[in-house]
Amino acid sequence: MDLTQAFPRSPRDKMAGLVHLPRMIDKIRASHTGRLGPYMYPCPMDRMVLEFLGLSAEDLAARVRGAEDRRIEQDIEARCLARGLGGVEKSSLNHRILSHGPEPGEKTDYFMAERNRIDPSRTDIVTWAGLIDLEEGRAPL
Repeated sequence: MDLTQAFPRSPRDKMAGLVHLPRMIDKIRASHTGRLGPYMYPCPMDRMVLEFLGLSAEDLAARVRGAEDRRIEQDIEARCLARGLGGVEKSSLNHRILSHGPEPGEKTDYFMAERNRIDPSRTDIVTWAGLIDLEEGRAPL
């Protein structure tokens, strides 16, 4: 994965019932090859997933190294099952991630400046997931 030339998957994409996980995997793979580009791993949204899974950024990176998506998905599904994390818990995390907006103060100023730089008419964009999709050319919901 070369994130200097392409975008990672959307934060709305799911794997093992979890939003944002495919995006994290893309960033990890790019990091392994030195092609992370402007992206950060782990970012605050990554940390939400990592905390949910009870993994460190390094632990997940090791699980991703050399593994295909299906194998990673099976691994994460087994981890969730072992931790008693089912559909309700996954839905709750997904909602937290997809509704996560900027914190008051500097983050809000940055968020608004970025949104207005990309498309000032999109005042409906109020979450990080929405801003990411807008910036990467996907139609945010």
